[in-house]
Amino acid sequence: ITNIQVNSTTAGVFQLVSGYTGNNPLNMTGTDSGTFQVSFTPTLTSTNTGSIVITSDDPNESPYTISLDGSCYGEISVTSQADGSTYNYLTVNSGSTQDQTFTIVNNGGGDLNITNLQANSTTSGVYSIVTGLSQNPIPRNGGTATFTVRFAPTATSDNSSGNSVVITNDDPDAGDQTYTINLTGTANVSATFNNSRLTNDCYIKGNGTNGSLVGDYIGGGCAIGTGADSQISRTIMTFDTSSIPDGATITQAYITVAHRLSSTSSPWGSTLTVDIKNGTFGASGLQVTDYEAVADYNDVASIGSFSSGSQQSTNFADLTNINKTGTTELKLRFTPDLGLGLSGRYIFIEDGANSTLTVTYTN
Repeated sequence: ITNIQVNSTTAGVFQLVSGYTGNNPLNMTGTDSGTFQVSFTPTLTSTNTGSIVITSDDPNESPYTISLDGSCYGEISVTSQADGSTYNYLTVNSGSTQDQTFTIVNNGGGDLNITNLQANSTTSGVYSIVTGLSQNPIPRNGGTATFTVRFAPTATSDNSSGNSVVITNDDPDAGDQTYTINLTGTANVSATFNNSRLTNDCYIKGNGTNGSLVGDYIGGGCAIGTGADSQISRTIMTFDTSSIPDGATITQAYITVAHRLSSTSSPWGSTLTVDIKNGTFGASGLQVTDYEAVADYNDVASIGSFSSGSQQSTNFADLTNINKTGTTELKLRFTPDLGLGLSGRYIFIEDGANSTLTVTYTN
């Protein structure tokens, strides 16, 4: 062996890194051998062809030429997100959106082809690709491409299970040639529920111990306090809160009531308090027994004095009795009761949808 030469179409792609070692000359037994080593180092722009030329004293096959050709594959990764990892959008208000841009990196020696990019969403439209790949194929040796996924939660959407973005590619080392990032997030929801009690079925009159009468007595609205007849009135509000998802975490609740009329003598020497019942205080529909029916949580909130417009209660001290599967009822009363004989100390609030329950929860 008199010479071994490596030729490369693009300089340096193929190189002789370890010269010939072994017997030289080789013996005539046909079992003698020698070795040499050639490296392949492609670049972003290289042409990956070349040849090895072996010169010897063989009269028939010198020079002995071996053609060289190399192929490179892309190698996928995503910045800060391993295959099978989870990206958390944290908390986003229901009805709002949040975008996240992901960066695909090609660490391989060949271009990386993305054959499909798909966002999977358990609830349709919650996760979606809003900006596709910035380039495709992605250049080798550190080339990048970006895409953007939007999180758009709703009040009832499933934001945390079965959601993902799947990148299908031609990286031969990527298993089934998909790269998956699981997606999760939390919706912050503020839901308003209307009182379903109407004018003629919203408050009870009693003698301080037992309910005795049901209905509307002074031109509409719902009475609280001591009327001109010295009877004490308490108002019952009913809300269908079944649309709150079972898995939601309630973080805040309050009611808002609208003023209809007040007595000349102020009732505000006592506190207007709110009791809560998970379900109904009694049977369906207003009952005289609702007057003294036991609440699940007494004094869950209070409402400050007002003589016009609307007034919001304090935040509920207990959130566990808001019924996610059905009805939540509230009882409004003065504490302490204004008392029999103190006639004409009352407030009437608007009925029906003019009184609302607002519940904030994460889902």
